[in-house]
Amino acid sequence: MGDRTYACLWNPDRCDGGLARELDARIDDPALLVLRVRPLAAPGLHAVAHALLGPGRPQAVVDGFIASGELVLELAGTATALRLVLALVDETLAATPGRTIVPVLPVDDALHAQYASLRLRESDLTRTRVLDPYVEEYAQTLEARA
Repeated sequence: MGDRTYACLWNPDRCDGGLARELDARIDDPALLVLRVRPLAAPGLHAVAHALLGPGRPQAVVDGFIASGELVLELAGTATALRLVLALVDETLAATPGRTIVPVLPVDDALHAQYASLRLRESDLTRTRVLDPYVEEYAQTLEARA
């Protein structure tokens, strides 16, 4: 994407810092939430980019750029940051609604649950009530039995 490559490190403390510096790589710990945002109406792209990268941008937005007709955003990896940015995208595109938002890196279950909890205003919604981990666990159990 653009001139950047993203990777998810499951154990960043074992990463060779010298090699990372040599390659001019940045290691974010905690990991950033990286999203690709593509408005359905092309003119909306620059409006969203201005809202999220211009003066007065949300503090949660670490960086971002336009590449291949979409906005790539790097966010502080919190549910509040995600909720704020999605609300801003939708508000900016209100005149020409519609967008696709895709995470570049895997989003952990805890963040999904926190976001759902904020969005649904259900404070007791935790990872244990998110369906995906159970489906994955069940699928792995079935594979192990086969």
